Amino acid sequence: RVCHFDQTAHQFKSWSLADDGRLTYAENELPDGTQDGTALLYYARGLFGNKQSKSVPTVIDGQFKRTDVYYTGKMAEESAMGKEDKFVYVRSKSYYSGVAGMNGDAEGWMSADGEFVPVVGKASIIVGSVRLELVSRKK
Repeated sequence: RVCHFDQTAHQFKSWSLADDGRLTYAENELPDGTQDGTALLYYARGLFGNKQSKSVPTVIDGQFKRTDVYYTGKMAEESAMGKEDKFVYVRSKSYYSGVAGMNGDAEGWMSADGEFVPVVGKASIIVGSVRLELVSRKK
């Protein structure tokens, strides 16, 4: 699947190759603020920089879904980059199944330096849970 976002023209286009060799094309109006799964993290960083929570239209497998991101305003202890420290605690809920059967609920900790760099993320997946941790950071 190839997807193209044109935020200026509010257009979403996708091309898919089926197993039988047929090429399918879809074109839809793109709601304001729509993100894909990859760009969602960067978008959330901007929201948190403005101390905002938001329901974000999200394109998953060519379909429009919803992800709620919550800026909690809370600091919490967590282990990252080889030490215990206080980081900004954030939560999210995705209304779709994600990578490895992620069920939609996730939590994370981001740097408190105003850049909101993700340092730890936790989510439930089909076989249990996963924890992602930043091990080093360039300054």
